[in-house]
Amino acid sequence: MLTTHLLLTAEGRVQARSNELPLPALEGWLSRAVRNFGQRQVRAPEGLRVSLVRLQGQDQHFLATIQVPEDERLDSLTQRERQVAEFASAGATSPEVAGTLGISTHTVRQHLKEVYRKLGVASRFELRDRMAG
Repeated sequence: MLTTHLLLTAEGRVQARSNELPLPALEGWLSRAVRNFGQRQVRAPEGLRVSLVRLQGQDQHFLATIQVPEDERLDSLTQRERQVAEFASAGATSPEVAGTLGISTHTVRQHLKEVYRKLGVASRFELRDRMAG
């Protein structure tokens, strides 16, 4: 499970986050959850575990803790990103991946950058571990 923490305003807008975990279409859900806090349960989006806590203080803020299963993150990769990630995690260099897939090394690096962002990794070693797990 990958976890992120979000600090939300009373309107449900994200004010700060613990990492750049991509959370597509979650901001609308968070806004509804904050508006309805304490009134009724708002069901979390499929596949996510979410807890929402009201923070004490002068201004009303909320802390959302969101856990995303690892396999959901791999599903967020495009077909080409997955191909590049598989080659890179197997130890292929960017020029080797480029030659095999018929794309430029710049394109390989751009795909890897996006893969790293989506999977929350910072190196090929972490990518290898994430792809293996």
